[in-house]
Amino acid sequence: MTPRRIPLTLMVLTALWGCDGGSTGTSDGLITADYSGLVDGASWTWRDDVSTDELPAEEELLRGRYVGEGLIEIRRGERFADAAPWGFLEFDVSDGLALVAWELGDVVGEGRTPLSEDRIVDEQLVVAGRAQCVGQTFMTHDTFYATFDAAVRFDCAGGGLPGVYVFAKTVGPVAIRTNSVTLDLVAPW
Repeated sequence: MTPRRIPLTLMVLTALWGCDGGSTGTSDGLITADYSGLVDGASWTWRDDVSTDELPAEEELLRGRYVGEGLIEIRRGERFADAAPWGFLEFDVSDGLALVAWELGDVVGEGRTPLSEDRIVDEQLVVAGRAQCVGQTFMTHDTFYATFDAAVRFDCAGGGLPGVYVFAKTVGPVAIRTNSVTLDLVAPW
């Protein structure tokens, strides 16, 4: 960045910080819906082999599809249409974003994992029962597919499904890491 651009950059950043900002991110936080990815037609392809060197065989990939009402259905195989059922993630978006039920291979359960309120505020603690999550905003995250410059990370402990959840703006869940399951985005389709 050249020295002449610094004052203009500071003015733009100050203006964005001071306005309502919609989904640009302000001191009031980021809009959770911009990061959840839970929209009609959304789909994801993840890997769960923890390797980042080479693309796994097509039949080993996990295909996720948003089917509505907060539910992501997950299948293993070459195509979602004829792949074998593998699991699901069920989110409650009525008051922010919370994982409420899951089946990730052999890891099955339910219980509220409160990722965020309606707005994601950096370092804000969100609690539901014994489960608690802290969000980190304005971060980058590397996946097998790409580096996402606009991502949020939730570190969760206690009840629910403890782990690390990363969501990229307009894409949704790009990485999930628990004690026994790791999902890493291969493609946002």
